[in-house]
Amino acid sequence: MKIKSKFKVCILGSGFGGVTFLTNLKNSLGENKDIEIVLISDIKDFVFMPLLHEVATGEVKGENIVYPMIKLRNDLGEFKFINESIDNINFKQKIVKTETQNVNYDYLVISLGSVNNYYGNKSIEEKSLSLKGVGDSIKIRNHIIKTLEKADITVDIQERKKLTNFVVVGGGATGVELAGGMVNLIKEKVAELKNISMEQINIFLIESSSKLLQEMGSDKCSNVALKRFKDLGVKVFLDCEVKNFDGESVEINTTNTAIEKDIKTATFIWVAGVKPNTIVEKFDLKKDKKGRIIVDDYLSVPDYPEVYAIGDNATIEGQKLFTTAQNALQQAEVAAHNIYSKTQLFKFSKKYKYFHQGSMVTIGKNFGVTDLFGVKVTGFKGWFIWKLIHLVKLTGNDNRINVFFDWLRTLYFHRYEQS
Repeated sequence: MKIKSKFKVCILGSGFGGVTFLTNLKNSLGENKDIEIVLISDIKDFVFMPLLHEVATGEVKGENIVYPMIKLRNDLGEFKFINESIDNINFKQKIVKTETQNVNYDYLVISLGSVNNYYGNKSIEEKSLSLKGVGDSIKIRNHIIKTLEKADITVDIQERKKLTNFVVVGGGATGVELAGGMVNLIKEKVAELKNISMEQINIFLIESSSKLLQEMGSDKCSNVALKRFKDLGVKVFLDCEVKNFDGESVEINTTNTAIEKDIKTATFIWVAGVKPNTIVEKFDLKKDKKGRIIVDDYLSVPDYPEVYAIGDNATIEGQKLFTTAQNALQQAEVAAHNIYSKTQLFKFSKKYKYFHQGSMVTIGKNFGVTDLFGVKVTGFKGWFIWKLIHLVKLTGNDNRINVFFDWLRTLYFHRYEQS
């Protein structure tokens, strides 16, 4: 017995949350045709975000971490994909407005991901490099290579110093992995050049809090990361607020007199936090102070129970949730179960409770820090575990094979320089 013969589920976003929700719902449906699925996103591919830093540091090709929607449709079965930006949503009429059309729905899943948070600093927003997509990764890699080549032919001492200073802001997983990978990229490139050496290179990692890798929740992991960076020659500045970057100089606010307050650089990469996709600001829904949509324990919006929000777009009062793929994946599974249950008139829905399976990062070549179910592994073993798990989770067998051979190439030969 069903209330309707057909339901329409609309998914907003093609990131981890949206694609995982889609996959789980399709798996639940099987041959059942009771639900029509529409996925709307202005991004035509699914991007495996955990490997973006490896594209930026030349370890893998950007094309090997993307999975086109057309392939996903072949894998999962028919669903409608609308490759357009979202303009707004009329929640009372149950209509999503895109660039060219109105899309009605019975159930809606908001999974639009996040954008960089520059905390209102326009200068930093306009003049920094970022790491939110494959294009950003390639831009960083090309910029580093060209900057080193320019430094090699620069005679002026001050200009060369500026060109050989590299600044990464943000001591979370992204910043730590990027800074670690940059060491090896820069080292390989410098070895090819005649007039500069690694002694002239300065890589700075700046974090506003008192420790690295806050999301791992472990002082041991943070301390291991600090020691690793010391061994690599990376200068880590903790408890430091970046006040501004004008395109040439980084202004730092700190009470530590041993830390430089002004760093001249041509490379400034901002990975110091995210906020919900800016389109979410338009939605007439209750949000917390970070701009995330407030949902109940079942991940639905209290005023509109047919609307669900997951991942970086959602918050549950009383639960501390990080903006991680792990959280988005778990929420997507619960939301898919709950919506499917409603369409089939099942009597139960699942409450969402985040279960922390662990965290892991790589810090340069052959070194990783993993904390899985409370078991901490560092060094080469940690690096190997990170590689293995991410290879398994990567979407598409072709991508897995290509990334595996990318890693072999990097391990035994050279990194990719430009695309």
